[in-house]
Amino acid sequence: NEKIDIIHTFFEKSEIMGWWVKRLARIPVWITSRRDLGFNRKKIYKKFFSYSSGDCAKCVANCEAVKARMIADEGISPEKVTVIYNGIDFDRSDMSSNGSLRKEIGISNDVPLVGMIANMIFEIKGHRYFLEAAKKVVSRLPNAEFVLVGDGRLRNKFEDMAKSFGIEQKIHFLGRRSDIHNILEDLTVSVLCSTSEGLSNVILESMAVGKPVVASRVGGNTELVTDGVTGILVLPADTDALADATISLLGNPDQAVAMGAEGRRIAQEKFSINAMVKNHETLYKELIQRRR
Repeated sequence: NEKIDIIHTFFEKSEIMGWWVKRLARIPVWITSRRDLGFNRKKIYKKFFSYSSGDCAKCVANCEAVKARMIADEGISPEKVTVIYNGIDFDRSDMSSNGSLRKEIGISNDVPLVGMIANMIFEIKGHRYFLEAAKKVVSRLPNAEFVLVGDGRLRNKFEDMAKSFGIEQKIHFLGRRSDIHNILEDLTVSVLCSTSEGLSNVILESMAVGKPVVASRVGGNTELVTDGVTGILVLPADTDALADATISLLGNPDQAVAMGAEGRRIAQEKFSINAMVKNHETLYKELIQRRR
């Protein structure tokens, strides 16, 4: 019996349902969303988005890179797309891990620890480049250790790759985990070397706990990581650059700590949950007022 003014949908299937609900129930305002660059999007969804996006009052993209891709692929007017960044819960990020990960894998607090958190379903996450870079890092910093968090159909392939590189004792495959905050807390450097990315929550979470980030220069990564200030950006699939950036941070701990602290400051300022909620509320109020 409630009169609905706005329907806001997320992800492919709900976008289709939302479009139909708007029409059938005559909802005044439909807001659609895009959360990635659509690298794995089925053709049927691409066609639907191109057809239906003209009916939305607004589209919320979670970064400028996603907005640009939507404009290019769907032909939507730039004025219809609003960027609202993802938000991080800083109450949770203030909790201490007490070195639980380091105890689990049997290393002391002074051992350099590099990690990447990404599913092992798609090659675009760049695990191959992480492992190739790890081999180069170990050759110059033999005490460095590495963790990979995530699971999927490619895990066996990457485990075999680590063995073929002779670094299987240095790479800790942790599988799927729920204690991501604790893991990030214990890292020295957080890495994300994907070749396609929307807005990475892992980078945001790394910044929130004050860790410097080495990331590939793709998608929304450049909107999160300020090169030379909060981390280092490298070209995608450039193993040498990835290794050099990681070695640079491991070899300059004071710089790494300073970058991590600046990243946390920026994350608190721009990427908090409160900021995300406020921006959505402002958008909803604006669209409702237009209807009156």
